[in-house]
Amino acid sequence: MVKDRLVNDLLNRQSYFIMENFICQIITGVLRVVFPTLYIRKNKKIEYGRMVYLRTKYEILNVLYQMGAKSKLVAATQKMIKEGLLEVDIDYTDKTIYKHLRELLDLGYVKYGMNQLNAKTYYITAKGVEWVKAMEAEEVEEQEEE
Repeated sequence: MVKDRLVNDLLNRQSYFIMENFICQIITGVLRVVFPTLYIRKNKKIEYGRMVYLRTKYEILNVLYQMGAKSKLVAATQKMIKEGLLEVDIDYTDKTIYKHLRELLDLGYVKYGMNQLNAKTYYITAKGVEWVKAMEAEEVEEQEEE
């Protein structure tokens, strides 16, 4: 009797979670259609607030480039990156830096270096250097047009 009641209760909860998951998927699908620029997917370009995100990524890559972190042996920790940003009066939280580093890793602009004690290290790839130079070239072109 108790066992049957527990099984029924479990099935009811499971069906509730399945229904809740289904509703969330429908809502997410509708939001993707109605607000396509607000939906951010991994490994895709970020359109909403794109300039803010690109600026942050550019600044992180620029710090890595200026530090000379261009190989697995010569790489920078997240703390070193934060200190490099603070030197140029840019203060991002650790979470923000970590999030952007993950996205840069996914894009191939940054790779993991050799660990420094327990800390992961990062270095800029050739693809990342090209992207930084392209961003700087775009900035120069925009200034010349004005």
